[in-house]
Amino acid sequence: MREDLDRWMAEDELDWILVVGPRQGSGDFQYMTRGAHVHRGPVLKKRGEPAVLLYNPMEVEEAGKSGLAVVSLKELGLHEIARKESDPFRALVLKRVRIFEYFGISGRVGMYGMVAASRYWHLMQELVRLLPDFKPVMPEGVGVITRARRTKDREELDLIADVGRRACGVFAEIQDFLATRPVSGGALQHDGQALTIGKLKGRLRACCAERGLDESGQTIFAQGADGGRPHSFGNDLETICLETPIVFDFFPRDIHTGYYFDMTRSFCLGGADEDYLRRWDLVHRAFTESMAALRPGVSNQEPQNVACQIFEDAGYSTSRSDPTADVGYTHSLGHGIGLDLHEAPSLSLAKSAAYTLEVGNVVTVEPGLYHPGQGWGIRIENAVALTEEGIENLTHVPIEPVVAMRSV
Repeated sequence: MREDLDRWMAEDELDWILVVGPRQGSGDFQYMTRGAHVHRGPVLKKRGEPAVLLYNPMEVEEAGKSGLAVVSLKELGLHEIARKESDPFRALVLKRVRIFEYFGISGRVGMYGMVAASRYWHLMQELVRLLPDFKPVMPEGVGVITRARRTKDREELDLIADVGRRACGVFAEIQDFLATRPVSGGALQHDGQALTIGKLKGRLRACCAERGLDESGQTIFAQGADGGRPHSFGNDLETICLETPIVFDFFPRDIHTGYYFDMTRSFCLGGADEDYLRRWDLVHRAFTESMAALRPGVSNQEPQNVACQIFEDAGYSTSRSDPTADVGYTHSLGHGIGLDLHEAPSLSLAKSAAYTLEVGNVVTVEPGLYHPGQGWGIRIENAVALTEEGIENLTHVPIEPVVAMRSV
């Protein structure tokens, strides 16, 4: 949580942290600015003192919404540097030197945000040369902002839960739309034409926009063999058919706050064969039992081990028994969710990500089985929050292997 930043900074012996934008795509920057619509910053924080946001004068109102102390870039004279210096990189270096000198930044400084790697490496080289008291620090293990973001405060939990409610509303609306389409020759129809995955996704985007959500064209609606490839988005030109395995993975973000949600359902429309139902039941069992293993104080590896054991006992390869397999259970159980779609903590067996789960974690639980050669994939996913009582389910859409068709 944000209130823990000073503790984490002390643990890493950091004197300052500096977080740069841009806002879009940088979860760390959004986190520090509390979602204020400011483009770049940076944000500065000295250990033991409140954070400061540097802002473009054009964004003064949005900067104020961050709740941080704010200083205009114009007050630092950075615009003058830009006007006088013809070399863009040299101008960047001089601007950073001005910021460091203005605020007295020195000692061990943690650097965060989204940057162009090569350019930033050269920038650090120049700053170290020009500022002898500046010591950029690469974190040992997990950085301080990542540690803070692993646990959500009540405000963040409420924001994620709100995105979840709207996302579940969109999901239910799309499932209802599918269930009420007329059928011709086993293919769904709409407005007298075959209903394709692309047309369905267009409708999905419209539903998202009505609810203040953005899915950025990334929704997975994968049918048949495509569903057997965990991150296939599906074929937009393909017609949606009855009794065909579908993996529907939906992960929108709120257009204002930037917080994500993530959920998956796997089903057939109208009916399914016995083999599919048997495999679906196995995935549902792995989902249920790994969810039961999830609670504060447990290793993040334990729920993944539960899921792997269930699949291995049933004769399937897993990421534990065969990390190279592309058939069976081929991925980790889940991931943290917040201002990034995938953030700490993960529910995996990676030693580099080992972690004891805590109150305030928000994670996905998403076991699956895949066999593209046989034309099927199955994944079930809920987003949940860890609480003092155990877990709080944030995903309120029925989990069922078959969505019944009905007339309207």
